[in-house]
Amino acid sequence: MMEFDIKTYFETIMSSSNDAIIIKDMNFSVKYWSKGATVIYGYLAQEIVDKPIKLLIPKETKDQLLYIESNIINNQPIKNFITKRQTKDGRIIDISLTVVPVYNNENKLIGAVSIGRDITEQLKLEEKLQKKKAAINFIAKKLQLHKKLFLYANNGFIVTDSQGSILDANKAFLASCGYILNEIQGKNIKFFKTKRHNAQFYDDMIDKLKKVGNWKGEIWNKRRNGTFYLEAVTIGVIRNKIDDEIEYYYAITNDLTERLKYESELYHQAYHDALTGLPNRRFYYEYLKKALMRAKVENKMLATFFLDVDNFKNVNDSLGHDVGDILLQKVSERLAHTIRKNDIVARMGGDEFTLIIEDVADTDAVITVANKIIDIIQKPYYLVEKTILVTCSIGISIYPYNGSDIMELTKSADVALYRAKNAGKNRYCIYRDE
Repeated sequence: MMEFDIKTYFETIMSSSNDAIIIKDMNFSVKYWSKGATVIYGYLAQEIVDKPIKLLIPKETKDQLLYIESNIINNQPIKNFITKRQTKDGRIIDISLTVVPVYNNENKLIGAVSIGRDITEQLKLEEKLQKKKAAINFIAKKLQLHKKLFLYANNGFIVTDSQGSILDANKAFLASCGYILNEIQGKNIKFFKTKRHNAQFYDDMIDKLKKVGNWKGEIWNKRRNGTFYLEAVTIGVIRNKIDDEIEYYYAITNDLTERLKYESELYHQAYHDALTGLPNRRFYYEYLKKALMRAKVENKMLATFFLDVDNFKNVNDSLGHDVGDILLQKVSERLAHTIRKNDIVARMGGDEFTLIIEDVADTDAVITVANKIIDIIQKPYYLVEKTILVTCSIGISIYPYNGSDIMELTKSADVALYRAKNAGKNRYCIYRDE
């Protein structure tokens, strides 16, 4: 039977290991140098044996040699210590180092064995993985942030596929249209269309999206309750990187309902009387200009009335301005209910009102309207537990007989009003040259 040679056994293990196995004496001179050490550090055994181990240690880690020496003297093995070493060709590499003390048969410390493993590539890979992980975490957080922005942004967001099927929408969009998400997912975006835009409008939009990649404008859409609402919309496309075909459409929307309401309120304030709600002087002159143009084009008659409430000052003086204001409101209501739907009554200020009567058949028709107004105004008003009686005077000018522009018609009606008052009030007067 062959005798088991423990020395040969260990030499075989040490020579076949890929790790750098080095035996050092108490002076830290190399006494054994494995094949793995040659592979890692580049030195042949004959080049390094009996040489100091510090040949392998870079300047920046020299102090670690004292740390290792101290541990060995104190019988404290070092395990998996990450450090740096310098190769024969000057490269700095990362090493995982394990160092254990060596004792002789008399239990005397005679040196140390170190096992070094080159972990340079491993650390680089770990660093790459850490960077990749950090990048993934960053992207995940960014996506999470984008999702929150998508869900909770003040502007509406909606995404469709290339065929216009709805994939997702955020809360602002859903709040505007009145639907919940699962009611519209899978439906075509045309679901919101109204007849306020013709087919050409949508064809031009799609054409620009395909050519340029974006479209911006205002669109009337339909809510769940059937009402229409205006949105400012910016639409973009997301293309497939392989064939550059459109894969998704996305739209950023802004519900303009409040803006339109605000603009309408501003317009009303600018063109209407605050006390009575009737159109004001500004509205009257702009409307008369347009009405005159229509009358000229259509070759039709038009009448403008100037009306004063007779002796209105007496009401203010005797009953107070608050009652006077209420009376003006009641007069306004009666005037508005007396004229046709397409005619206009406006308050010029104080107790002065104007009317524009379009498409007049003849002078008799004008007289009929004037008499109706006089009759309705002189009926009793029951205000603050009092019965108030007032009358009105009316001056009338007729296009084309009493003027062909705003200034002439207005001046003629004003002169006619003056004549009606001088004639005893509670009557009308159609302007005539004298």
